[in-house]
Amino acid sequence: MTDEVTLHLSARARNRASGKIIVTLVSGVLLGLLYHNSTVADYVRAQQLTLARYTEDFEAYKARLTEHFWPLWGDVLLVLLMVFVFFGVYELLSFGVAWIIEKIQQPTPGDH
Repeated sequence: MTDEVTLHLSARARNRASGKIIVTLVSGVLLGLLYHNSTVADYVRAQQLTLARYTEDFEAYKARLTEHFWPLWGDVLLVLLMVFVFFGVYELLSFGVAWIIEKIQQPTPGDH
């Protein structure tokens, strides 16, 4: 008895899986870099912040926080739309990468 598992995938399925892995890795790295840059910017702002500066526009800050309130159904629909857009873009990108991989792998005329 062997513990090996063999998957037989068509070239198209292999390309789509490769495309999804590549898009996941690249988007993860890019989102990680954006998150890191955001946290570094917050850290720098926090180091420069003083109590007087923090409290001087408290009323304006509070007004901005409370000026727009959505009901629960609005938030749920907005997040649902964002999830559809996110996964739609993800699928389109992975299809595009799979298409590029397929074009790269196709033999050119005259190759044997």
